[in-house]
Amino acid sequence: MFKVKQKISKVLLACLTALFAVMLAIGGLFAMPNSTVHAANTEIAFNLGADGSASHYDGTSKATYSETVDGYTLSITNGTQFYTGARDAKGNSCLKLGSSKNAGSFKFIVPDDVMSVVISVAGYKNNSAKVSVNNGTTKAISTLSDNAAYTDITVDTSSTKTVSFTTVSGGYRAMVNTIIFIVPIDDAASEIADAVNNVESFMNLSYAYKTTTTMEDLSANVVDVLNRATTGVTNTSYASWSGKTATSSAVYAGQSAGGNSSIQLRSNNSNSGIITTVSGGTAKKISITWQASTESGRTLNVYGKNTAYSAATDLYGSNAGTLIGTIKCGTSTELEIEGDYTYIGLRSASGAMYLTEVQITWEAEGAGDGTLQEVTTYSDSKFVIRCGIDADIENIDGVESFGIRVSTGAKTEYYNVDTANSWTLDAENNVYYVVINLGDIINNAERLSTEFTVQAYVVYGGITYESESTKVHSVVSMVKAYKEAGENVEHLYNYLVSKGLIVEG
Repeated sequence: MFKVKQKISKVLLACLTALFAVMLAIGGLFAMPNSTVHAANTEIAFNLGADGSASHYDGTSKATYSETVDGYTLSITNGTQFYTGARDAKGNSCLKLGSSKNAGSFKFIVPDDVMSVVISVAGYKNNSAKVSVNNGTTKAISTLSDNAAYTDITVDTSSTKTVSFTTVSGGYRAMVNTIIFIVPIDDAASEIADAVNNVESFMNLSYAYKTTTTMEDLSANVVDVLNRATTGVTNTSYASWSGKTATSSAVYAGQSAGGNSSIQLRSNNSNSGIITTVSGGTAKKISITWQASTESGRTLNVYGKNTAYSAATDLYGSNAGTLIGTIKCGTSTELEIEGDYTYIGLRSASGAMYLTEVQITWEAEGAGDGTLQEVTTYSDSKFVIRCGIDADIENIDGVESFGIRVSTGAKTEYYNVDTANSWTLDAENNVYYVVINLGDIINNAERLSTEFTVQAYVVYGGITYESESTKVHSVVSMVKAYKEAGENVEHLYNYLVSKGLIVEG
């Protein structure tokens, strides 16, 4: 028995998306129906608290407990020798029943559509247990909470909706790990589940862009400007980031926070800093705009080497490269780089610091010798994905709507087949498909690597049934998959390699 609810499995290939603000779907989006969302399954699992450290804990003596999952509420009452917030030896959340020689008990009432209940129980610590359900036959429990091993007891609630659970007195204490409501779905809902399970869904990516090739004089330096917006980390919690670009060919990564509207670095934990994973040429100068909250004397170390960095942690060990110099708050704001270094790294040498802006000046290969280089600029790119769902779903009685659910991060949109002009019927394959235009993202590293998932959904009886996504994709991952499958995407693949978004080997 699973401790978490099951969703419909292996239904739909996931697609890839970018920021929804620029999505121009043919037609419109519709809001999620104002109803409880359930997966098409029969299990509603209550975890009975939060998991914690891997050590036994008896919890706190209570008389009641309540937990809500997917619109169903487990409301335990009449608790005697009943402890909430307990944990087994592996750290799994539990309810503890019984104390010394005293029996423990509780009861709860299930909703009308819950036809049975599964209670997962083990003996307390390294001791066996005996329990009784609804004053029925006593059942011996040999599984032990010290091993996080539980025995499932199934209770028929088709007619009796009250469940009473009791340990047998005499030192037989018990730990209850999970309570699961079993909710059968009716014939029509079962047919929907089968239909969604057999969705002939598909996705494909198509793209087109214009290229302009020019011969450029490389004698001029290129300046990259990095700020908090570049990193994408805007709160005070430290987070890793990667694949960021500016003006040069350099690709940046790092670990930072976003305090004081700046790039916030720290020297503890040996993991914060800014690095280059793809070179922008030869580094010539680093310029810093200090945010006023940075304490005077705080020092930024500047490192250089001629092999790529892989993570900010490189800056704290043998992979840091050469310490080129330092920039000290209150004393200096820039460092002229002597020597030839094609990769640079920046980290705090002394506590927290706040950088409003970081400028890295690069001299491209061949600069100053009159060399002209062929440079290709990409523009007017159009990335489009198509996502499909089995057209037969509309023939099931009682179906209110169906379509595709697209999500990335905290953002979710529903593409409804009923929305005028949004969908096209592919009669040959009996599939409705929706077209999502991702717009011009060829020069946006973050959006090229943004991951998202796509699921089929069906609304029936005010409840939304969703399939389970089997994969998560981005433009980058799809291009890699196409390349591995032998498709002709060599030009786009090579472009992503040059931007550091695909690492070969």
